[in-house]
Amino acid sequence: DLIEAVRRGRRDEFASFAWQGEVPDPQDEATFQQSRLRREEVLPEQLALRAFYRRLIALRRELPPVESLEANGYSVQTHVPSNTLTAMRSSLGGDTLVAFNFAEETAEIKVRIPGGAWRKLLDSDDPTWNGNGEGPPDDIVGESALRLCLAPLSFVVFERVPARLQ
Repeated sequence: DLIEAVRRGRRDEFASFAWQGEVPDPQDEATFQQSRLRREEVLPEQLALRAFYRRLIALRRELPPVESLEANGYSVQTHVPSNTLTAMRSSLGGDTLVAFNFAEETAEIKVRIPGGAWRKLLDSDDPTWNGNGEGPPDDIVGESALRLCLAPLSFVVFERVPARLQ
């Protein structure tokens, strides 16, 4: 009964996707084999994406302002005409800035920041991740405001360099 209920449920679910042809049977061994990840068949662009996700996860662990799930210490700015968003997180461990460009064209935005030197930690448009490398420079200095040029459909992560290292 359970197997038949799952099959019916999958048929109904797949119908909402305008699925063409027979819905894969969840009880069929072939469905399982076709769904398995084949590491030997990974394409180069998939390797870059996998490395990109690893880097994001590492940043989550490495950056004190980001590793905490507490709600305090955040500030967010939306830039409606340019379809961008910036998020700043401050904690005793430092300051982190993330800027997102959701537009399909380059966006230049002005961001309010604590003064000092900032170091880019990740740019989704970097050639390492199969991007064009059109994002902001690796190091920037700002005194309460900063102009950032963001590549289309990209985001960057910056951290403020501690004063003792500037």
